[in-house]
Amino acid sequence: MGMNELIKNIVKENVRLNGQLLSISFTSSGIVLLIFSAFISKYQVLSLIFSSFGSTLFASGAISIGIEFRLNRQHSVENEILVDQFSEKVVSLLNRPLHDVERVVLDMTQDIDWKFHITNTSEIVVCWWSGRGWTKVYLPIIRSAAKRRTISMTIIMPNIDEPSVLSEMIKQSNISEDSLRGAQNETIEKLRSVENLELSIQYILRTPPYMYMRLGEIVAFKLYPYESVNHQQMPMFVVGRNSELGRLIESDVEKIS
Repeated sequence: MGMNELIKNIVKENVRLNGQLLSISFTSSGIVLLIFSAFISKYQVLSLIFSSFGSTLFASGAISIGIEFRLNRQHSVENEILVDQFSEKVVSLLNRPLHDVERVVLDMTQDIDWKFHITNTSEIVVCWWSGRGWTKVYLPIIRSAAKRRTISMTIIMPNIDEPSVLSEMIKQSNISEDSLRGAQNETIEKLRSVENLELSIQYILRTPPYMYMRLGEIVAFKLYPYESVNHQQMPMFVVGRNSELGRLIESDVEKIS
């Protein structure tokens, strides 16, 4: 079952069981996110994301209220048709671009066509703690692409030799110093073994608040959680490099590097 079908089934079941609660939840959650985005407006990237999701939830809630109003006045067969229509609209809203956000994925390794993007770009810029997992999976594709043309790759990562940076990384991840060093060293060693890959490494005196990856005209990023939460559980946002959000986060990366 695909993600869209799963969402549709969940929405339909919730509407059948308690449509009013679902309507109120969507609408109120949307309002809360919109208000919150206004309070954090100085953090432009986060503000744009929260306002986009808030708008979508509010719109879904408004549609739900309309559907619920009609359900109370129509027969069961017609009710099922309305429930189907509502679930389709919710999926459509969740799939539309959210203020330049083209996609939101939960599994960054599998849910983005990295092979396509690696094969069709000559420049890769990343900002991460180590990137070991991604590099391990896609190193063969990078190696294959580099045989056909020179690829420039810039890695921005925290300087683990700086005590304050190391302390912050350990606090946020609950990972030992040896493991953190090993992850960074493994990534660098593997990428340096790739022929025709022009590798540049920039060490920064801070822990980046997000993972950032730019391959050609796409930008993908995910927030690093604070204090011992597995960042693999965090969603990754995909935007166009020339979109407002893409330009904003690229500018932010340039400032911290």
